[in-house]
Amino acid sequence: MGESLFGVLNAGLIVGFNKDAPLAVVGSGFPAEITGVLGFAGLIALLYSWLTRRARRA
Repeated sequence: MGESLFGVLNAGLIVGFNKDAPLAVVGSGFPAEITGVLGFAGLIALLYSWLTRRARRA
């Protein structure tokens, strides 16, 4: 239900703003792939350090 409501809202925004991606946060020149890889690696490192600290306390 929620996904179809978002689809209707998104279609209305596309027509209203006359843009392909009216909800886009960054432009098409943004290095999204490298940002995603670095963010994922950073999150893995953060979770690994958090987990090892919790394991030492147990």
